[in-house]
Amino acid sequence: MSGTVTSPPHRPSASGGRTAGARLRLRPSVRVWVWIWVWIWRTVVRGAVGLPLAVAAVPMALVGAGGAAARAQQGMIQRFGTGPGPVEEQDWRPGAGRVVAHSFVVVLPALLSFVGVALCVFVCYSGHLYFLRPDASFALGHPFTPDDRFNTSWGGPTLVGAWFIHACVALAHQILALPLIRGLTALQDRASRRLLAS
Repeated sequence: MSGTVTSPPHRPSASGGRTAGARLRLRPSVRVWVWIWVWIWRTVVRGAVGLPLAVAAVPMALVGAGGAAARAQQGMIQRFGTGPGPVEEQDWRPGAGRVVAHSFVVVLPALLSFVGVALCVFVCYSGHLYFLRPDASFALGHPFTPDDRFNTSWGGPTLVGAWFIHACVALAHQILALPLIRGLTALQDRASRRLLAS
């Protein structure tokens, strides 16, 4: 007779199974939120930097630094651009004329995307952070109490109501503006691939 004693196989408790299942169910949603925030970040950065790069490229090309201007555009597309990546860095040898022409081609969509990003940032303050504005912060001590100073404000006469409506308007503006900015940056990226490649 053997002296070893076999123990029954371990069975996870019902609570432990539910916890593991909950974690598995959360993972796709977390991935979705990460993808959304990365998409927003890439769109905002690309939309904000396109105009300064296009403007700076003109004097750089005129003083013989067109290659550096092109490499700056290439790096921006590789990190924050849309669609397939540009040509390899060693193939970017555009002349001054092509760099200047590229700046004139992309300056309008770059300007529009820059303005769109600026408005998205502005509504973060005017909408999402409405309660910190000088014309609203006086009511932080009584956010649910009607105040005559909010009678003409959207969502008044309480601070909470005014903040909620302003935040909803700001969010709607950003939901509409960000895809438009992404489309404008895609036009810039397409022009960069065509005009700045050797």
